[in-house]
Amino acid sequence: ELRTPLTAVKGFAETLLDGAMEDPAALRNFLAIIWRESDRMHRMIGELLDLSKIESGQVKLDFQKISVKEHAADVLRLIRKAAQERQLTVQLHASADSVIEADPDRFRQILLNLLTNAVAYTPPGGRVDLILEESDGGVWVRVRDTGIGIPKNDLPHLFERFYRVNKDRSRESGGTGLGLAIVKQLVESHHGAIDVESEL
Repeated sequence: ELRTPLTAVKGFAETLLDGAMEDPAALRNFLAIIWRESDRMHRMIGELLDLSKIESGQVKLDFQKISVKEHAADVLRLIRKAAQERQLTVQLHASADSVIEADPDRFRQILLNLLTNAVAYTPPGGRVDLILEESDGGVWVRVRDTGIGIPKNDLPHLFERFYRVNKDRSRESGGTGLGLAIVKQLVESHHGAIDVESEL
């Protein structure tokens, strides 16, 4: 996974050193690619370290009583600009303001990752809904979208590290293939469960 962006960085740097830097248009274009690919490597390494720490129990969760609705609304504000750029309708549906015991930062990380994915894979004009429902002793947090969907064969593998349903589309959207693996580990660290339902 690291080899792909690293190969691009190395290849474009070599091309620049071989004389392409004398062409201002090529120079700017190649530097943009080098920056983008190195940024992707940086995020991937950060997420790998994060996942490793979570799996080995090195991440100490700071459990507090938090308002699910308040944190959900905050995260929706963070993704609203990206959603508007894609002409998506984003809405929060909350039957009640539930309070749960969770690490506030990690809870927001879970929501942000799921909502970012929903926005990235929903075609323009679609919608993303964040639904909060109280259940016995807890809360169901559902992210529902009108996105492209996932084939049935891919559903069991969705939370595996580096698993991508559509590799080309994932790379275009800047994904590292680690986000959902981190989400699953964090949800389980909160004694929760995560599930997915989808069809192509």
